[in-house]
Amino acid sequence: DDTGPAHYSIRGMPDWTYGYWLSDAATALVAASKFFAVFGSTPAAELVQRYLRLTHFMLNSQEIPLGRIEYNRSPLTEATEIDIGKAIWGLGYTVFNGPRLAKEAANDILTTLVPDIPLKQIRAQAYAVLGAANFLVRFPGASAVRRYLAHYAEELAAFLSTADWLSRWQEADYGIPVQALAVAANQMGSDKLTAQIDDAAQTLLEITKKGKLFFKPGDNPDEEELPVPAA
Repeated sequence: DDTGPAHYSIRGMPDWTYGYWLSDAATALVAASKFFAVFGSTPAAELVQRYLRLTHFMLNSQEIPLGRIEYNRSPLTEATEIDIGKAIWGLGYTVFNGPRLAKEAANDILTTLVPDIPLKQIRAQAYAVLGAANFLVRFPGASAVRRYLAHYAEELAAFLSTADWLSRWQEADYGIPVQALAVAANQMGSDKLTAQIDDAAQTLLEITKKGKLFFKPGDNPDEEELPVPAA
């Protein structure tokens, strides 16, 4: 609607009993800003502004960031680390890909958010790495964000160096840590990280079936194919 995306629907109808979620707003920001970058679409630019307004509201309307709000915008839950990591992801992609006014606003929000909330969960760190690396394409001289990227890229590299990283990830987006480290290595110009990506990517190849990726490793029927990690 005019505020943002619904988290659930009843068939084709939005179910607003669940309110709005920060992680949804961030994901929508990524999709809309990348669509705008490719097609220069005016409707996409309007969506970027809408999702950015919602992201800003949920991050800044209370003393602590909110992960979920009611349909009337009253608070429901505090933001988790995953919510914050995804917010940085969405903001970074908007700075790189979004329309000009959205780039400027996203820059202000991200540079305020980055130093304030430390991330300990590896999944949150991976999304934050994606956001920071994309931000630095637009502002390569942003030293605070570059230090932030380097710190969490090291954490991500340590995680991917373990033999059981895939089983420890335990989420459907298990391609994200490899993608995040690849983007970080490119931004940082790190041959060491690039070499490690090859090993992690090989691990992903070993659990695919004819190029397909599934919700979880192992035996899965074709109807459960989930192409999100491949993206």
